[in-house]
Amino acid sequence: MGWPQTPPSFLGLLYSLKQLSRLASVYLVTLSDGNHTLSFPSELSRADVSLDNGTRVEVTSGGGGTIAVSARNVNLSRASQLRAGLAEGLGTAEAVAGDIIVNATGNTTLAGVSTIANEVEANALGRGGRIELTTGSLSLTGGSRIETATRAAGDGGQVLVRASGTIAATGVNAANPEFPSGIATATFSAGNGGDVRAIARDLTLSEGGQIRSLNRGNGLGGNIIVEVSESIVATGINALDTSLASGIVSFTSGTVEGGDINLSTGRLTLSGGADVASFVRLVGEYFPGAGTGNGGDVTIEARESIEVGRFGMTAAGRFLNRSTLGTRTYGGGDSGNVNVSTSRLRITEGGTLSTGVITTASSAGDPLPERGMGNAGNVTVDVSDSTELVGFNVERLTNSDVSSFSYGSGNAGNVSISTPRLEIRDGAFLITSTFAYGNAGQLTVNADSVFLGGEPPVGAPPSSMSASAKIEAASVRGRFSLPDAPTGDTSELTINANRLTVADGTSISVQHEGTGNAGQLQINAGSVQLNGGGTIAASAASGRGGNVVLNVPGSLVLRQGSEISAEAGGRGDGGNLTVNANTLVTLENSNLVANAFEGRGGNIEIGTQGLFQSPESRITASSQLGVDGVVAVTQPEIDTSSAFVQLSSAPIDPATQVVSACEAAANNTFVVTGNGGLPPDPTDVLRSQTVWTDTQLTEIQASPSEVNSEGRSPSTELDSLQLQLVEATEEQRQDDRTMALVSTRSPSETPTDASDSELVEATQWRIDADGTVELISDRSSRQAPFSTLHCLSAR
Repeated sequence: MGWPQTPPSFLGLLYSLKQLSRLASVYLVTLSDGNHTLSFPSELSRADVSLDNGTRVEVTSGGGGTIAVSARNVNLSRASQLRAGLAEGLGTAEAVAGDIIVNATGNTTLAGVSTIANEVEANALGRGGRIELTTGSLSLTGGSRIETATRAAGDGGQVLVRASGTIAATGVNAANPEFPSGIATATFSAGNGGDVRAIARDLTLSEGGQIRSLNRGNGLGGNIIVEVSESIVATGINALDTSLASGIVSFTSGTVEGGDINLSTGRLTLSGGADVASFVRLVGEYFPGAGTGNGGDVTIEARESIEVGRFGMTAAGRFLNRSTLGTRTYGGGDSGNVNVSTSRLRITEGGTLSTGVITTASSAGDPLPERGMGNAGNVTVDVSDSTELVGFNVERLTNSDVSSFSYGSGNAGNVSISTPRLEIRDGAFLITSTFAYGNAGQLTVNADSVFLGGEPPVGAPPSSMSASAKIEAASVRGRFSLPDAPTGDTSELTINANRLTVADGTSISVQHEGTGNAGQLQINAGSVQLNGGGTIAASAASGRGGNVVLNVPGSLVLRQGSEISAEAGGRGDGGNLTVNANTLVTLENSNLVANAFEGRGGNIEIGTQGLFQSPESRITASSQLGVDGVVAVTQPEIDTSSAFVQLSSAPIDPATQVVSACEAAANNTFVVTGNGGLPPDPTDVLRSQTVWTDTQLTEIQASPSEVNSEGRSPSTELDSLQLQLVEATEEQRQDDRTMALVSTRSPSETPTDASDSELVEATQWRIDADGTVELISDRSSRQAPFSTLHCLSAR
């Protein structure tokens, strides 16, 4: 060890400063007159500092005592202590206890109930000092703690721990399991607790190890701030006091608010019954006003993921605590809010993210005053990638869930989830509920896709999303002093999604099993599909059934015994069911129901462009003993006038609609020869020899010239197809009363020049003496009467 060279004033430090420095060689160390601390050269090589076997370094006094440790590794073992603060009955109103500052370039280890503590003792005046620890890594085992506390009117000091590596806390004090290994702040009187701040690369809490804030007085509990760059892992429970679990917790048993918890990390994992939670509950002996203060809020930002799962288990294999991220109130104070932000959230194997109101009893079995009168906090979840709620713990008959609930007269909180993808399967729940006198909270889901389905374990209920008032089992009602039936109201459940699927017997519901009214269920989704017995329901056992509203711009499909219902038992009226969908399809014994027992049946209003229903499916609004409701199906009004075209009032000039023919086309001809040349089948090859013959025509009689030529010799007879056609000049009536067209011209007299027989446009007509109408033209046959656009453009 290298002892420092000091001036004579160093002896005065025995009353105000204890500085432990282990040096690898001799260096010149200077003393600061201002704050009575030693300054070491930056290039010095430090050695280890160890305290063992109950060694105690203490500067507790009426104010000002400070402890500073500079070393490579710092080790405290077997109940050794570094202790500062204000001693009992000492100090003044302005007094400030000294600080404890530990700077270790290597590792710091506290084992076997060893402590670093700064405390304002009972009846002391002034405020506590701080604890600041800078190290490579920190290990706390066997009930060892780093702690500030106040038992007087003065405030407790702050705790700051900076570790470039890992902070790990494991186990509890075997002699007093209420004191776990870890980092803590506490207030037992009117003074406020100091804040705890932990900064590290990784944080591990196991077998009951904790970072915690405790408020058992009239002062405010200290806040907990944890900044971990990589991961926080908390696992297991306190084996000697199974009501206490590993984790990061804030307790208030006092009359004012407990401390908040703020976590920032890459990944957060809770398993084996571990907690990140804020509680309003009795810790230690009862005192007047215990549990009337409000609990602190829990705020978590995990860049990559949050996973909560698995129950805690005793050495005998008994399942006890469930892993919890949330807040609870067991007294008259409200529990805090929970705010979670992460990329991926996964709750499994009975884990819970929740707030709640719970009634409890003291150790003597008598109910605590103010029990269950506080309200539960709200739950807000913001997930950028995916949210999964999966599974059911068969041993404890407990589902994985995100929830807010009330077992007392206080109200449950609201739950809001925003996520691109939400899956609730294999028996998991997303719920707000009341089991007693308080009201259930609102439940709101904003997502791109929502899926409910999967197969729960044998004996477990299917997954559900609900705002409800439920009746607990008799054994649970007795344990928590619950009524036989809840009287609090349910609330609203709202889903905003692009796609919603409810399958495998799962349900989305607002329901009341007691004497109150069911709430309102509203779904706004691009498309909705129910299959395999999936249900969307609003029901009440004896009050008014809730209303169900579905706004679906796309398709709403029900298959395989699925159902949408709004029902009421007893004398309550059935709720109303309103569906607005582009298409509504009900198949395979699927139903839309708004029924009641003694009250009036609810109404069903359906607005759709297409309703498709199988024969065995039904849409009913009835009452078994009361008045039936009304089923109304409407189609959207179509404005037919929007398809009309306004016509012009000006008449069209026909001359502008006709195009003249081109003169070059005058010699073209078009000959109709019947339908000959067409094949009998479209797939056949065209055959030109196919000729149509009309067998119904009477036989054409031969002309006189043909009769006179019957005596011609075959050698001079011409084929009839080679005869030249000539223009008929007159008609003759035959002996058989038929008419024959004859010509007095010979074929040689027939004009052969196409230009001589060119047709021209008629310009007038006249009537001959025998009544014949003749069309005549005063134009030359060479004058082209019409021209095409092509001809006109060439001119």
